[in-house]
Amino acid sequence: MMKTKKLIAATVLSTFLLTGLPSVALAQNVTVTLPNFPVTLNGMEMVPKYNEYPVIIYKDITYIPMTYNYGTFLGLAPNWADNTLTVEKVTSTNPDLRWYKKKEPNKNQYTAVVSTANVVVNGKTIQNSKEPYPLLQFRDITYF
Repeated sequence: MMKTKKLIAATVLSTFLLTGLPSVALAQNVTVTLPNFPVTLNGMEMVPKYNEYPVIIYKDITYIPMTYNYGTFLGLAPNWADNTLTVEKVTSTNPDLRWYKKKEPNKNQYTAVVSTANVVVNGKTIQNSKEPYPLLQFRDITYF
């Protein structure tokens, strides 16, 4: 009985996959780590251990979370609308970085996802699938 159910499920799944229906792009998981060295932005040292949105490392590159607070601290204006993240450079910065502290310490290693969202930076659309260091999604935040 159990083998029959598995066979039916496999047949239905195979039929569905072979029908030519449009497929949804599968998210690519990647391994990221927290830095084991000091990271300073605009004179402020990042504290990844208890930060809900810590800086992360992927392929030896430090990634910054594009939250509103990080963006304005770095002189950027991030904005989400119509499934598109738009980031523009602005002339002023917010001198105070507000970060989200969490009670439990972060682990050293996590899984992030290569972003499939639409992203526009200074009017240019980013083709993330062609980037050597793609934008990532971690804890529902886009990382640059």
